[in-house]
Amino acid sequence: MLSVMAIKEHVSSNSFFKFNSNQLKANPLLNAVNLIFRLINKLLRFSLKIELRKVRPECDDYLLSKIESKKIKALQLSSLSQYFKRFFNSLNVNINNYDFTAMIKKYDDLFFDHPISNLNGGMTYNSGLLTFLFVNIINPDIVIESGVWKGFSTYLIDHASSSHCKIFCFDINYSKLEYRSSKATYFEQDIENSTINFSGKKVLAFFDDHVSHYHRLLYCLKQQVEHIILDDDVPLQAVHSDGWPPIPTANMLKNYEKIPHEFDWLSLGRHGMADISGLDASTVISKFHYATMSDLFQFTGFKNGSFTSILSRSDLVI
Repeated sequence: MLSVMAIKEHVSSNSFFKFNSNQLKANPLLNAVNLIFRLINKLLRFSLKIELRKVRPECDDYLLSKIESKKIKALQLSSLSQYFKRFFNSLNVNINNYDFTAMIKKYDDLFFDHPISNLNGGMTYNSGLLTFLFVNIINPDIVIESGVWKGFSTYLIDHASSSHCKIFCFDINYSKLEYRSSKATYFEQDIENSTINFSGKKVLAFFDDHVSHYHRLLYCLKQQVEHIILDDDVPLQAVHSDGWPPIPTANMLKNYEKIPHEFDWLSLGRHGMADISGLDASTVISKFHYATMSDLFQFTGFKNGSFTSILSRSDLVI
């Protein structure tokens, strides 16, 4: 079982790495400011039962910037359609019966009218598009979502899936939740603590919980989950870009024989140290077709918010 951190936290523990926050390998001034901020908050919580929080803008830049020209939009739709046809073909997915242009148009309508106050800390346009398309194509009976945050991914899964689809949402902290689906059942716990039996159903799992992808893939093999969406699938070279990376990521498992198994990095002033030695990585990852979405900036004008990958059991033809 995976142990869970304090109830106020939004991430689970990870046995493969740790942060040593006491090491001031980053900007000493920034570390001093953060320390003072924490001390002030501790005092305020103790004396007045309040705390200070960073203020983020309530409006996404996405909603203020988009293509209006019909001719440019047609070019964009054509380019995206061709890209995703190639992408899903690499996963052995049969896409002959799908109108990608229509699906992307539907996604745009949903995205630019989403009910979330802002997408900070969650999925962005490009990863959302991949998720929406894959759920449409797979048409699952059940979607397992681990790592719900504000509910944007649930919103997309809800609208991409059929009316009979059931969504099982898992998170250890729902304090940020803004969207609830009528199709969904919500569990405030780690998914590995669940006793739900998914056998006999077409199941798609969506993981954006920053828990080790190695553990998540083992879970999916045990539960016979056929299709997986992994967000934050950072390669080794980009591990510093994620505040709580799901080490080892699927990308690290895919390249396990080519990368060091002990490594460290610096992220937001914290010194991270990982050891992924002794894993049977090739056996696990070989069970799946695997593809990572490219940066779609050239097509959408929006940068990828994270590395998003798709996996499907290699013994299936979809």
